[in-house]
Amino acid sequence: MKLSTLIKQIPKNLIDIFLPAYCFNCKELLKDNRKIICSECFSCLPEVTRDQHKVFLERMPETHFDNLIILYEFSQLFRQIMYYYKYQGYIEIAEYFAQSSINKLELHYDLVSFVPLHPTKLRERGFNQSALIAEKLCKIRGLELHPDLIKRTRYTKSQTKLNRNKRRENVKNAFELTEDVNEKNILFIDDVITTGATVNECAGMFKKANAKRVDIIAMATPTDVLQSKLESNDSDLLILT
Repeated sequence: MKLSTLIKQIPKNLIDIFLPAYCFNCKELLKDNRKIICSECFSCLPEVTRDQHKVFLERMPETHFDNLIILYEFSQLFRQIMYYYKYQGYIEIAEYFAQSSINKLELHYDLVSFVPLHPTKLRERGFNQSALIAEKLCKIRGLELHPDLIKRTRYTKSQTKLNRNKRRENVKNAFELTEDVNEKNILFIDDVITTGATVNECAGMFKKANAKRVDIIAMATPTDVLQSKLESNDSDLLILT
């Protein structure tokens, strides 16, 4: 058996114990129990600009939330971090995202929740990456996590290859509220949003149930078309797929 094959079969946590850990991006030795990426490289993630954020909101025909916070551009570095988070088991990354989120929050929330996965998708992925971020954020900020606040009532096809209108149709009435949110301030978390269709559908459901305030925080969004809009008046550039 080749050494490389043997190493792949060793559990990641054992490798972390016996071998020094390096940042995948800058290749420097990790400090302070960091995993996979150093704090310096993580801080280099490009943030969504105010103008890009404005364009994102302008592209939504109707919004049901009170505030939308998007932390980062869906850059190459962000993609790499998400790969290690989602597919390589480096769940510590959830805490890094949570720490970044804390700095953007000003209000106290009555409850915190996240976009749920359908049980079938949850079994396929093994965990809900937005749920872990929400859990870490609540622990740091001392907020109350409601993991079962909403549930998916049906299996929805992947949004990846759907256009803006199809995305809205795909998630319409796909969720069900399971708790009383009357007069509650809600913080709702997602990892990556493209058109905002899913979080907006959930926010609308909260508002119909008389939620006092609904704020959304997402870790990233693709900004290439948003930036194109800022540099051109051609609306055809804004077909998000």
